[in-house]
Amino acid sequence: LVCTFIVTTLWATAAYAASATVTLYPDQFSTHSAAVGLYKTGLAFARADSMNLLSVYCTLEYAEPGKGWAKKYEKLMPPGGSAYSGTYSVSVAGSWRCGLNVWSIFRGCYAWGAVQAP
Repeated sequence: LVCTFIVTTLWATAAYAASATVTLYPDQFSTHSAAVGLYKTGLAFARADSMNLLSVYCTLEYAEPGKGWAKKYEKLMPPGGSAYSGTYSVSVAGSWRCGLNVWSIFRGCYAWGAVQAP
């Protein structure tokens, strides 16, 4: 499962100008990828480990220069589930990032994700 995701991620990121990956470890509540920018389009994808007991949110976030982060996409992934935002477009080039967070106050989940900007 991990090998399949890594190969898919590496293949998918090769066609984009900028990309960053993120991993949610069992001792974390939430985490974000590094920001990529400045671009007018972005997308995110992620996968939750099938051994998780809880679901994990995947978010695609965007920030105009000098402003805070805003969610453009959010999906709750059940254990073994995945998320794909599709491509989002905005009028002002900005930064993009992928977020992963457990849906509750408990930890113990493992998930992988990436953000890409063409």
